[in-house]
Amino acid sequence: MPTFMTYIKEKNIFVKNSEQVMEDEKTAGRSVNQKREKIKVEKNAQMNRNTNNNMNNFERKSEKIGGREKSKRNQNIKREKLKMNKNMIKKKGKKKKKKMKLNEKMNEKVNEKVNEKVNEKVNEKVNEKLNKKMSEKMSEKMSEKLNEKLKQRTDKVSEYKEKQVGGYVQGNITSQGSPEKETNNSSSDELTCDFELIDPEDVYKDNIRILLKSTELYTNLKCSEQLINIICDQQNIGKFVCVSNEEKNEKVNIIGFQTIVNINQYDEIHILKEFLLNKIKKINTFEYDENAKELINLISNNKNNIGLLINSRIINCPIKLIPLIHKNVMDDILWSQGIEDMDVNEKKFYFFDYILFYTKIYKNVNNELIFSNYEEQFFFQNKIYHVMWNNNNVKRFYEITNHKNREVNYKEYAMLFVIPFDKVSDAIGNIYATM
Repeated sequence: MPTFMTYIKEKNIFVKNSEQVMEDEKTAGRSVNQKREKIKVEKNAQMNRNTNNNMNNFERKSEKIGGREKSKRNQNIKREKLKMNKNMIKKKGKKKKKKMKLNEKMNEKVNEKVNEKVNEKVNEKVNEKLNKKMSEKMSEKMSEKLNEKLKQRTDKVSEYKEKQVGGYVQGNITSQGSPEKETNNSSSDELTCDFELIDPEDVYKDNIRILLKSTELYTNLKCSEQLINIICDQQNIGKFVCVSNEEKNEKVNIIGFQTIVNINQYDEIHILKEFLLNKIKKINTFEYDENAKELINLISNNKNNIGLLINSRIINCPIKLIPLIHKNVMDDILWSQGIEDMDVNEKKFYFFDYILFYTKIYKNVNNELIFSNYEEQFFFQNKIYHVMWNNNNVKRFYEITNHKNREVNYKEYAMLFVIPFDKVSDAIGNIYATM
């Protein structure tokens, strides 16, 4: 029977002793620890790899998310920009539409005005041609009738004047205003001439224009030419003062005129009424507040027949003519009120309620009023309202003090005053009383 040792040998089994077994166990333990460490290291490395991978994945994801957000933001910005651009385009479109509408309206207005002016010019030309043709046709038929009426009217006027005292200046009047008889004495220093009061006529427009320029009314009035036409065309009221001429064919010399014009009668001089009202409205002195208000109310009321007295004359016009001129103009008004064959629509304007004066005055050292036309002081005594203002002019006067001539400068004022029509004859009577 084989022994244990033989068996071991046969089987090539090496039997170790206890020391070897201990060493083997130690080496085996070391190897196990090494393996464990390797496994730990590998695990740690794997963990690091995993963490790195996770971090990379997170970064990639965050980058993707950030990119998406950025893209979304960029898209939102683009959308907002597009909206802004659309709104700007809409606003520009609206502005363009508004401009287009405004331009259309402006063009329409301009075209309307142009068309109106063109139509007015065309109508004027057409009307002129038609009026010429109509006047040519009607003149032949109407001339005879008009001439007959004019003859009848002039005959009545002449008859009326013959009945009235002072229709013409009787006798001769010297340049100093004293009546003289005709004399053949050549040694006399006085120039003797006859003066005549005649009815207004168109041929004297240039003379009236020259005389009217010296008045306060002419300087600022825009309708002066229309007023001159009315003064000359209103033949029933008004008088021209002229040097009488033996040769009737020759034109006489006008040295003065006087008329009364209703400020509500003629459309050609409607500016005259506005001119007078504006003059009164500019007065801001407390002294004339009430008078200014009353005058504005009086002149603004179209129901009132207010006659503006307009007159002018050369400096050396004979004084004795002045009351005669006023009396003749008053006679013209009474004749116009009483004539039967006058149109009612015209006749109503000659029933005056008030007479308005627009004149220049001066103040001396004692604050006394000096009227440019001396007779106006007698009318001023019957005034109901008046205003005056400084027109920034100065006039030179000569005063006699202690038998010596003294030169003084007085301030010039413009004055507006109104009197009732029924007081005019009283004022004329007072003027006659001073003669």
